Amino acid sequence: MSPDIHQQDRSYQRGLVLGLTMAEIMVLIVFMLLLALAAALYRDQLILVDKQAHIDDLTRDVRSAREKIGALIPDAAKRAEFDDVFRDLQAAKATNQQLQQELDRLRPLEEKARQADRIAEALRKAGVDPDVMKDMKEVTDRLELANQVVDIAREMSGDGTKPDPQRIADMLSSSHQADQKIVNLQGQNKFLVDRLKAAGKGNELPSCWTTPEGKVEYIFDVLITDQGAILTDNAIPHRAEEQAQLPISMVKFGKDLSQQEIKQQTRALFDWSEHEKCRFYVRIRSQNRTMPRDVFGTVTDVFYYVLIRR
Repeated sequence: MSPDIHQQDRSYQRGLVLGLTMAEIMVLIVFMLLLALAAALYRDQLILVDKQAHIDDLTRDVRSAREKIGALIPDAAKRAEFDDVFRDLQAAKATNQQLQQELDRLRPLEEKARQADRIAEALRKAGVDPDVMKDMKEVTDRLELANQVVDIAREMSGDGTKPDPQRIADMLSSSHQADQKIVNLQGQNKFLVDRLKAAGKGNELPSCWTTPEGKVEYIFDVLITDQGAILTDNAIPHRAEEQAQLPISMVKFGKDLSQQEIKQQTRALFDWSEHEKCRFYVRIRSQNRTMPRDVFGTVTDVFYYVLIRR
């Protein structure tokens, strides 16, 4: 062979890949891409067919539902009537819920009402007519008293069991009798106060503190000075609990107080005694032979007194 022919064979072999030319390889690649595209399009087509079938099923269901509704409500008038009935049902449901809530709120009061009935029956047995107890404060006091009696009866039973109704009635009867005695004593006290006022003694109110024998107990001792007065707390032992409730925290004991300080520091105690319709007694001494009348008047405006001479 001639050298030219061999050279041409070598040039031709350089353009081959696996025995194929570059053009043939490109055709194969394009063909493969077309196959992949066709597969993707076919898959999408299947999905579309499935979706369309589902849409058709839904359409048939909607059509069937419309036909059933049309059969139940054949005309517009009946449809409007159905809407009204539906709204009425909704309103009735809401009303029922409100009534149920109100019933739940009132249910705890049932037991209280039964308790009130039992207390009323016990009061009748004790000789007290609940129907004449018009004052709500009195009713409240009676209920509180009944609760206290029940608690006491349970404590006395020892085992915490329900107390005997007759025992409760007896205790209420005793309480009612005590109330009547208190009312009588209040009336007698007012009668005596009125007689003292008529006599014009200047100490018409009873002493806030007295012994069972009727003797006055003095809350303070007062020493009148040239400038004012010195108050001393007598601190009566059996009155400690009562005195702790009195408004005397502002009073400065053992200090020489001016007239203004006496008025300011004892005003609350005076108001308390006015409310209780009584007056506290003090023992008054004078530091000197002569007693300043203005200071003496300031003290005696607040307290009843006994004058201790030197």
